[in-house]
Amino acid sequence: MTRLLITVTASLLLCGFGDPSYFSNKRGNDFYKSEQYQNALREYMNAKNAKPGSKTPDYNIGASLYKLGKYDTAAKAFAKAMETDDSKLKKKAGFNRGTSLLKSGKKMEGGEKAEDATKLYEEAVKQFITSLKDDPTDNDARHNLELAMKQLEEMKKKQQQKKSEDQNKKEEDKKEGKDSSQKKKGDQETDKNKKADKKSDEQKESNKKSDQNKTDNKSEEKQPEQMTPEEAKRIFSAIEQDEKDLRKRMKARGSENTPRTERDW
Repeated sequence: MTRLLITVTASLLLCGFGDPSYFSNKRGNDFYKSEQYQNALREYMNAKNAKPGSKTPDYNIGASLYKLGKYDTAAKAFAKAMETDDSKLKKKAGFNRGTSLLKSGKKMEGGEKAEDATKLYEEAVKQFITSLKDDPTDNDARHNLELAMKQLEEMKKKQQQKKSEDQNKKEEDKKEGKDSSQKKKGDQETDKNKKADKKSDEQKESNKKSDQNKTDNKSEEKQPEQMTPEEAKRIFSAIEQDEKDLRKRMKARGSENTPRTERDW
């Protein structure tokens, strides 16, 4: 998938013995070959500063950044290198830009910037299509194009699935909120009915007690006062004595058959 080519300025006649950019670029190449990519990057940056108009340092900066796993900035460096009239350098920079975009998208796919991965895959597809237009025989570009298209398709499916899941979750939350509201309203109504029933029961109990009290009071009013055996005996003895006295008086006066007009109330 990856094809990184380092451009080395081989002719001293073109650069001149005293060209700082040439020597920085040469040191960078040495570090790059020994896999000291951070040191190589530093030297390529020095070469770029010494000769800002040159696109060769941009290409080599991109290559070092790619090796360091900084694919996003590598793609930008390769894009700058493509701004050249050198067709060979432009072709190599275009291929490596597409590869950097593809790797950058893969790196972002599982992180918080997953949506950005889709854009990177789209850019990679465009870049490899351009590379194949320039050179239809470039099998590496064709392979990377197929891979970029596959990654783009999978990413779009994941986004659609996530969108569908978010929509379902939103609808479920809305439904749960509605059910919760209805349940709360139902609970409030039930509590209200329970309170009303309790109040009614309390009122019934109160009325029952009141009726009972009235009944008890009435019973107390109607119930004659209890008499002790001693009192009953005394009253009975008094009645017998009064009857005896009455008979004695009637016997002394004679019988009276006429009724009395007076009422002895």
